[in-house]
Amino acid sequence: MTREEKIELLIKRLGDRFTRKHLESKSDRFIDALYQIESEREDREADALVCSF
Repeated sequence: MTREEKIELLIKRLGDRFTRKHLESKSDRFIDALYQIESEREDREADALVCSF
């Protein structure tokens, strides 16, 4: 996934906390780490939903 695609996804998920300009000013390492954290959080939420049934 490209940096721009990751930023797009993060804006959709975290748009209330980060702006595009703010994320674009951050390093690739920061974007990758934040993307990884959000992906893992989404996976945990999906697992919890599946396990609740």
